[in-house]
Amino acid sequence: MLRQSARRGRLDALLGNDTFRANAPELAEILQPSAHPTSRPIHNLNGSEVAAAHASAKPLDQRHYDLLLQYLRVIGQDYNSVYTGGPYALGTLLLPPTAQQPCQVVIEDRTYSHNNSHVGNSHIQFYIPTLGPAIKTGYIEEIWELPLESGKHFSLFVNIVHSLQLQKETPYTVEPCSRLQSKAVSCELSNTVYILEPQHIICHLATYTIPVGTYGLKKEIMVINWSLNHKCR
Repeated sequence: MLRQSARRGRLDALLGNDTFRANAPELAEILQPSAHPTSRPIHNLNGSEVAAAHASAKPLDQRHYDLLLQYLRVIGQDYNSVYTGGPYALGTLLLPPTAQQPCQVVIEDRTYSHNNSHVGNSHIQFYIPTLGPAIKTGYIEEIWELPLESGKHFSLFVNIVHSLQLQKETPYTVEPCSRLQSKAVSCELSNTVYILEPQHIICHLATYTIPVGTYGLKKEIMVINWSLNHKCR
């Protein structure tokens, strides 16, 4: 079993090598298929499905509503607020003030939950929307599902987790721990949030809370690990 694990580790390291992929692209694709972020298939809702979605929906917090509206406008969906403006012309797109708010959602056979439901399933590594390859880590605070003009829409409200400013006091920036795909972050809430869609998620994070006094720090910290990112997204 140990030998098998060692072999698998060497293979994963080889597949993560850009030179190997360039020299043997067909073999690399068979062993570890590339899967770039894609949008969820669009399902155009009929009238009864829209009515059912609204019937079971809950009101969105005003702050959350404004953030979701801002995000939709940034990605080119011309929605307007039901709280401001108007009267609107016939056919104007209005963002519903309610949404289904499940505790968890299954995306590509993986379960993602908001932080109050399941801590382990809530921490993720993700691409920042509209910023291309920029990557951050955080935890899901809310999950919203609501009917929009383009079909049923999933959004995740993510609170970013900040790295400790004093990283030199932890071992994760120096050899050999710098190879562990890990970093120490503050357990304190941040003020930086993002609205995500499923295609922005890269992977779950493994987390471990470390008590006060570890590494000489006078605060509780958390170590996050993104080794579940097999470079498929």
